[in-house]
Amino acid sequence: MSFGLRNMPVEPPAPRHKVTDLGEMLEILIPSRKRWLSMLMLVFQVLLWIVIEIFILTLIVGWLINSTERISDGLIVLGIWLSLFTVAGLFMVYALLWQIAGIEKVKISGYSMEICRMLFGVKRKKEYSSEYIKDLRVSTISRSEIFGWSSFLGSLGLTGGMIGFDYGAKTFKFGSGIDEAEAKMIIAEIQKKYPQYKS
Repeated sequence: MSFGLRNMPVEPPAPRHKVTDLGEMLEILIPSRKRWLSMLMLVFQVLLWIVIEIFILTLIVGWLINSTERISDGLIVLGIWLSLFTVAGLFMVYALLWQIAGIEKVKISGYSMEICRMLFGVKRKKEYSSEYIKDLRVSTISRSEIFGWSSFLGSLGLTGGMIGFDYGAKTFKFGSGIDEAEAKMIIAEIQKKYPQYKS
């Protein structure tokens, strides 16, 4: 029963991206998506990693200070394990920080497309020549991306995205922080200024 009350329509969500027309190029900023459950799990894993890291380091340092024996094989194995554990922990820290403050900056001109992932001033960028960019489109998840390493990285927002294009014999993607509807908006803005990127 509605009791004569009129339902209010759902307010359309605002886009997350920002497009700036710089004249000779378009600059698109896409903030990382805040995946709250993933962030909560990463916080727990990072805290656990810190505790274990400190505990193992304390064991190793204590052994080195107090022992007069030669370094044993067990200690070498523990050191190798600690190195791998440290790398895994730093990766988790990076994944957490990316979800908090990561930004994709895409610069598009008539001659190239530059995709840059930025985190606290640290940049990782790749540039693609427009001559070889084909079929700029909303991207779907391929069969090879459902399982495996790329699927894991994609779930953290560290790779892939909703916008794809073919470049030679490979497909590249960006826009991991947006949905399909927003990807369509971005593609339309790109193709309006640069028709050569139309399929």
